Parts: sequence; structure tokens; C-alpha cells
Amino acid sequence: MSVEWSTGETYPESWYYEVTHLEAVGRTLAGVALWLALPDDDTEEGKLRKQLREEVLRGLRNAMDPQSPDRLNFTKQAQPIVDAAYLVHAFIRTPKALWAPLDEVTKELYISALQSLRDRTGAYNNWLLFAGLIETFLLQQGAQSDPFRSNLARNKVKEWYVGDGWYSDGPKFSMDNYNSYVMHPMNVALREKLPEHVKPAQVRCALTAVHRNMYEGNQNFDANGWLVLGFNGHQPECADSYTSTGSLYMATLSFLPLGLPADNPFWTDPAEDWTSKRAWKGEHLPKDYKVEY
Repeated sequence: MSVEWSTGETYPESWYYEVTHLEAVGRTLAGVALWLALPDDDTEEGKLRKQLREEVLRGLRNAMDPQSPDRLNFTKQAQPIVDAAYLVHAFIRTPKALWAPLDEVTKELYISALQSLRDRTGAYNNWLLFAGLIETFLLQQGAQSDPFRSNLARNKVKEWYVGDGWYSDGPKFSMDNYNSYVMHPMNVALREKLPEHVKPAQVRCALTAVHRNMYEGNQNFDANGWLVLGFNGHQPECADSYTSTGSLYMATLSFLPLGLPADNPFWTDPAEDWTSKRAWKGEHLPKDYKVEY
């Protein structure tokens, strides 16, 4: 794996190498796990999915093998708290596909690694969610868990809600991107909870346009096929100081709707313009309204 980090780096080079691999694995699986868990079939996609799922399971075993060069770091730095949470999110979403097939020794190694993260703390903000998610998974597996961490995460998320779907990233409100890729990690289209005036096909078409802009060209990949730092193209100067190659695979969360079956209206409904496209065409639209939870 070729590792790049922000030009505004504030950490030693070794720090990035210690954390970036778990970042890449955890974040990628959080996004594609639901697709990997779809039933096997004889289509070209189905055969590819089965192959990739088998490779992922092999990789997950190697990631815990003390003798494997692919072993992932859970013990150094605080950053693994974040990316272990992305990994367990994949396990929580697809327990039969990605967790159950693992052998008992590997499962115990994962549980021990997750419990070992308690000797570190992160920032007093969205990091509480990550710690809480890890403890929720441990509880789900019948392993020793820390109810304080999970309860604190739940209570603080409720406390930090500021209205209209926005959460404060900590005690003080920050107008940052954490609402989109941490506070709201599940795409509402996947949960089939879209507002009445937003159709699944609109979301599909909007996401398709984004994916084509991002991935059809080569501007977002290096010579070895890894994502590069930037919004669209190689723009490391706009990345946070703690961002490295592995961090970028949070982008796979936009593929969550792939977990919907092929006969779901998300896929079968005719194409429709999304809201902003309709607005700029002068079409009539419903009034925006306040969101309450």
C-alpha cells in the first residue's frame, strides 16, 4: 500500500504507517459489507462478489494472525479507536457474511483487540460514537463490554442534537463534515426512510452522477490504484493534517445502497431528476421544512 498524507502534516511519518492500514480496511468494509452480504448468484457480479467476500474473510483472518505481515495495529496510537469502530460496523451490519464465518480463535483475537482499546481516549466529540459502537458490538457478541462508554455515546449524541438534522461535534457546534460521514453513517435510502417527496430513483441518479464524476476518470487514483488526497483530484493541501491514504476509503460509505436487492424500487424505478436539478429547471417543489427527532 502506497501511503500519502496531508502536506500540513503534524505527526511523524511512523504515525501514518501505524494507523493507515486499519483505516483503509475498516472504512472500506463499512461501505461494501452490505453488498458482499447479498445472496450468491450466477451473474458476473454475483461471481465477483463471492470471490471478493472469500478474499475479505481471508484478509480478516490474516489481520489478526500474530505471524502474518498483514496483521493490523490495534495497540498503538488512539486512531485505531475510530477505525476499529468502522470495522465492527461492518460486522454489525453483516454478522452472517463477515463475522460468523471467522474461526473462533480469530474471533477471540478481535474481541481482545477491541477491548484493548480502552486504555486510550480520543477527543470529546464524535469519537464518543466510535467507542460506543465498539462496546455495542462486544455486548452483541456476549463479550465483556463497558456500559459507561456505550451509554455516554448515546446520551451525548442526544444532547448534541441542535435541530434540522444537525449535531454539534462536541459541546460547541462546528460547521464541519462530521454530520455527513460520522453522525449520519447510514444512508436513509438504504433504510427506506426517505421523505415522501424524495423518490429512491432520485437518490440513485444523484449518487450515480457523483460516482461517475469521482471514479470514471483517473484523477482520483495514483499509479498503483490507491485513492489520492483531495476533493476531486490530487489536492493534498485541502486535507486535514491527520488524513492519510487509508482515511480516504470512508468514500465507500456512498456505496451503502448496493446492499439493496436488485428488485428494490431504488434500482427498478425509472430515472428521475434529483431535487437541485429539478429546482434549476424551474419545476415546482415542496417547501423545505424543519426536521425534528
